[in-house]
Amino acid sequence: LTQRVGLTDITVDYSRPGVKDREIFGDLVPFENLWRTGANKATAISFNTPVMFGENKVEAGTYSIFTIPGESTWVIILNKNTELWGTDGYDEEMDVLRMEVAAMDVKMTETFTIDFQNIMDGKAEMLITWANQQVSIPLEVDVAAKAKANIEVALRTAEKEDLWRVNRNAAVYY
Repeated sequence: LTQRVGLTDITVDYSRPGVKDREIFGDLVPFENLWRTGANKATAISFNTPVMFGENKVEAGTYSIFTIPGESTWVIILNKNTELWGTDGYDEEMDVLRMEVAAMDVKMTETFTIDFQNIMDGKAEMLITWANQQVSIPLEVDVAAKAKANIEVALRTAEKEDLWRVNRNAAVYY
């Protein structure tokens, strides 16, 4: 899944298990235990610019997503090790962040889903939904800083005959 938020590309690479008539949270995925958040290889998320993930600044890069589901809140974890299958070998020392978010009861969702909603002006919500649970993580990117950097590069590298176009586009942006 790839989503552009502002001028930032966010890519999530994950497997999508199904409920298949099983009790998920509290049984297949025990409460208060580390979960790889999906199936097979640990879910990975990539940002091509720095982002605010909740209230935490995260540098551009690729991270694995782990969670600790609870009955009313989940702990969301971004970890530097992106090569894990399951939780074996997980090392808390490699965590980039841990944050707690409220869990919401939702209508039954058969297939594990990560999605982006409410995308506008450099902000979005990343939703993790499965069975009857959903969590929402706010994301924010600095559109102005990225636009300014792009304009500066374009001004330095534009061919002389195209410089007017770069200046016009920069003026339109500002």
